Formats: sequence, C-alpha cells, structure tokens
Amino acid sequence: MDIKSNKNETDRKIMESRNYKVVKANDLIQKSRFNLKVQEQKILLYLISKIKPDDMELKEHTFQIQDFCMVCGLYEDSGANYNYIKQTLKDLRDKSIWVTLDDDSEMTLAWIDMVYLN
Repeated sequence: MDIKSNKNETDRKIMESRNYKVVKANDLIQKSRFNLKVQEQKILLYLISKIKPDDMELKEHTFQIQDFCMVCGLYEDSGANYNYIKQTLKDLRDKSIWVTLDDDSEMTLAWIDMVYLN
C-alpha cells in the first residue's frame, strides 16, 4: 500500500470514528455518581466507542493520542495537547466511581484499569 492510499484509509477510519454513537443506559446515569471534566468525558466516550455491540468479553483497547486528536479535531502535533491528554488519562486512571447494583449494594470501579505509553 502506498503512502497516499494509506493516508486515505486512515482518513476514512477517522471519519467513520466520528460517526460512532455511544448510548448511555438510564440505569448507568441514575445509579452511578461521578463528576468528570469535559476532556475526561470525551476520552471515555472515545474509548467506549471502540466497544462494538457484538463484543461479549472484556478486551483491552488501545488509545492512540494521535487518533483521538484527529477524531476530536485537535492539533495532534502540539506538545501541549499531548501533555494535557496524558495528564487527563492519568486523572481518569486515578478516579473511581461508586455504582449501585440491582440489590442496592454498592461497589467502586476505576474508569481506566491501566495507562501505558510508548
């Protein structure tokens, strides 16, 4: 595959990603308590959009900062954007949420299990 067709394929995937929809269940909203900044919400929704309806098992998903920037229309080559997103990922990793289960018991969950940069 030459460079031009590779770029066209990447651009197509980015445009496709922009059209992904994330649907939140009312129960999730009503039974969980959390307070997230706008950038944290965008990152979570981006990650959630990677989960497909036919995914039946938990899978590890990769978060490419460059792809996230392109989907969100951010300048991906900016060191400031990179550092801000990196910090936001850390903040999400450090945050947890309380979720009320069907039997009215509660449990705490981390938004992100692990962040690995290379």
